Amino acid sequence: KPNPQSKTARGRREKKGKEPPEKELFLHFGKRILNYKLEEQDLDNATFLKYNVIGILFTGTWVPPAREFMQKLTELYKEVNATEKVFEIVQISNEKTEKDYKEAITEERPWLYLPFNDSYVHNLVEQYKVEFLPTFIIVNREMFVLSDNGRRDMVENEGVKAYEKWYKAYRTRKEELQKEKEDKEENEGSEGNLDEEPTS
Repeated sequence: KPNPQSKTARGRREKKGKEPPEKELFLHFGKRILNYKLEEQDLDNATFLKYNVIGILFTGTWVPPAREFMQKLTELYKEVNATEKVFEIVQISNEKTEKDYKEAITEERPWLYLPFNDSYVHNLVEQYKVEFLPTFIIVNREMFVLSDNGRRDMVENEGVKAYEKWYKAYRTRKEELQKEKEDKEENEGSEGNLDEEPTS
């Protein structure tokens, strides 16, 4: 009697179980992500997840170092996306009042924002071990960390060169995953050949 649980269904469940927790976390709070006009925007493949390099910015206007960094980040964002948008940022603001939060969002920084006092801020602070502001984490679309100190990268690499460093890390990660996939397929193929009965 065939098993009522299809192989496909089992495979789907196994694949889902292997999804990185970071991705599930982002997909969850993405239902409440805002653009710079404070309009809700879905976090899906047609918007946010189509970008290969994504910055997660933890900041607050009351922190003196944040003001200077924000100016540099705004310039970098515009320079990188001048011809085509390839780089997105999600800002997680630690503001004392909603008024401060809204005043910090301007057309000059047309990236994405987590809502004021969002319940997932604490989770994200723990997830990325944020100890000071501003903290700038760079990830790929699977939320794999490409750089845990984007701020330092921007000091060491002038202008768009910082983005080029992150993109290179993205390409390296992609190549590593491709090699792992090819090695796995090769090993599975070798095991399959061992199972074959010898021909006479």
